[in-house]
Amino acid sequence: MKRLLALAGLLFLVACGGPELAGAPDTTVPQEPPTTQARFSDAPANTTGPSDSNGNPVSPRVTPSFSGPIPTNDWWTSLLWPYYGNFGEALYAHPLAFKAFPDGLALSYPDQPQVTSDGVNYFYPFREELRVGTTGLAAGEVKVAAASDWTVTADWGPSLQATIGHGLPFAYFKPTGVVQVRTTGTTQVFSDQNGTLGLTVNGHAYALFAPSGSTWTRGNNVYTCDLAGRQYLSVALLPDTGALARFRQSAFTFVTGSRVAWTVKDSKVRTTYTLETSVREGAGGAPLMALYRHQWLHCVGPFTGDTYRSPRGEMKVVNATAFATSLRYTGVLPNLPLTGSVDVARLRPLVDQVAQEGPPQNKDVYFAGKDLTRLAALVPIADQVGRTAARDLFLQRIRARLDDFFDGQLPNAFFYDPRWTTLLAQPPGFGSDTQLNDHHFHFGYYVLAAATLARYDKAWGTRNRENVEELISDAGNGDRLNLRYPFLRNFDPYAGHSWASGGQIFAAGNNQESSSEAMQFATSLILWGSEMNRPAVRDLGIYLYSTEADAIGQYWFDVDKAVFPTGFPHPVLGMVWGSGGAYATWWTANVEEIHGINFLPLNGGSLYLGRRSLQANYNHMVSRNGGPPTVWQDILWSALVFSNGNAALSRWLAAPPSPEGGETQAHTYHWLANLAPLGMQDQSVGADIPCFAVFNKDGVKSYLAYNPGAQTLTVNFTDGVSLQVAPGAVRFKRL
Repeated sequence: MKRLLALAGLLFLVACGGPELAGAPDTTVPQEPPTTQARFSDAPANTTGPSDSNGNPVSPRVTPSFSGPIPTNDWWTSLLWPYYGNFGEALYAHPLAFKAFPDGLALSYPDQPQVTSDGVNYFYPFREELRVGTTGLAAGEVKVAAASDWTVTADWGPSLQATIGHGLPFAYFKPTGVVQVRTTGTTQVFSDQNGTLGLTVNGHAYALFAPSGSTWTRGNNVYTCDLAGRQYLSVALLPDTGALARFRQSAFTFVTGSRVAWTVKDSKVRTTYTLETSVREGAGGAPLMALYRHQWLHCVGPFTGDTYRSPRGEMKVVNATAFATSLRYTGVLPNLPLTGSVDVARLRPLVDQVAQEGPPQNKDVYFAGKDLTRLAALVPIADQVGRTAARDLFLQRIRARLDDFFDGQLPNAFFYDPRWTTLLAQPPGFGSDTQLNDHHFHFGYYVLAAATLARYDKAWGTRNRENVEELISDAGNGDRLNLRYPFLRNFDPYAGHSWASGGQIFAAGNNQESSSEAMQFATSLILWGSEMNRPAVRDLGIYLYSTEADAIGQYWFDVDKAVFPTGFPHPVLGMVWGSGGAYATWWTANVEEIHGINFLPLNGGSLYLGRRSLQANYNHMVSRNGGPPTVWQDILWSALVFSNGNAALSRWLAAPPSPEGGETQAHTYHWLANLAPLGMQDQSVGADIPCFAVFNKDGVKSYLAYNPGAQTLTVNFTDGVSLQVAPGAVRFKRL
């Protein structure tokens, strides 16, 4: 689909992997001797990375003092991008939004949504209200001086730096010389004392906190201050004018960085968000942070009672250096077991049909990846129904394709770009090279296929571990000591979800369309880490999976009806933007695909879709479509199965459609028939392994678990149910 788009963890008891009917992987599957391949080499001169309009390579726009790998795919990364202007695009940090100009940084509080006349988009437009700079500032460009997990420091040269971030109601400035603040719109001064100037601009309350003893000079909506010879200023968006004194207690505790950490234990993911600070004057009160909905719903506070509006719904403020959230991890599976509803005689010829196809053809990195997981989904199905020759053929084709991409030889290869500290895939797809788009989407397909292959051929997995984990590290490096790649490139730990665009080169901010492909990346880490006994990778995947699943429910599906603005006519988004959302895709206005792009690809990591009913989602699609789907029926029915299993399965049986490009009729039938009798995912139950699932249909629970080990495993669920799982098996029990 076209789109511009210190690990802390207590280990689970076992990992996951293996076919359920055949027991452990068949040792007759060809095994390869273990060797160690080198990491991907630097990109050759004829491989295009980020470049200008003439095809000339460009480097990220950073100051000489910037250290560490180059972050991309963030809410602020247009500041880095040298060929889309010298000052970047609007930066939607929430609750504030910013835009750099030659003479300083503009601030806006986008709190009033607009819905386009066609009902396709809603957005909170950037409207400048303050611009903070220094007298005479006329920079030729802005650069990035530093970045952390959700903050960035922009640099205009020797006279100005500014640190801004997600959730910060403050912007922190390091000016040299006389500060100049210009307002745009109706402005009133409601306080002016001891260096603190309170303003309302277009009805929004702001405070300018200069050093104590400073004085402000006013004239024609321009306010200047010499800072009493010191070099610090903070500017705050106040919830109301009455908050001025309270905010002043935090005004000189400057945020200098941010850090996320997580632990995984007993099917719970605890995430801690911490600010790094430096006190400029006074006693130094704790900083203020505004939490997104997906955070404050799972956090006990302490909340101040202050709130802000944002494109992600209401934000609630805490007065603390750190806060923590706790989420239930609901499990993934490498494949579904046979639950008693599959007609094996019907399934076998569907498997044979794919086996009779030729090998996958050369395609760009995205579509080649889809081909890989298309085959990978069939490997355990073929094993289940006794088609071992087809299973081995699928494995051989996966192995050959991955080896082709891993050998460092064109036309299919991965290379490293040291300028941007990233991998470049050849052939690229959807701007994955020139704009560094979509690496998590693309690489998740390869890692998931590699996990399937390693499940049956551990020697291949051992030999290629570094190759696979290079792909993981490029899109989602969780090891802060790995300076080859930035920390969590695609995943925004504060926003709770990933971003697709490498450069964030849009006035509407960054964007992500296919949340489900981001979830596949997280799933692939869980499965690979489990298969290869890589607990840090596995737990990183669990953190990403649990956090993003919760954010998807809030921001793509508006599950609580508390995020989308009044007047937006859809219950779901095709894509999320920094400034809002769109009922759209990059490549079509077809409503089946608008809905389906956030379902595909369907696999054992898609079970989060069954947390809540998608019947209303499906009904809206039918209504907007003017009737039942005529394309991507397999994708849409595969999501509907959680809410209305019998209807989804019966529709497919009545007229099996042509599969979506990453699907097969064999996998869709297997998926629908096995899930139809299970009902919704039960989020209240966890387990002491990472690969499990629990479903509930009319009070009848189904327990599924997967064991890759060499010994029989007793899986303990948190509701007291236990399940014996043989080596290499997926076990199913209904109670």
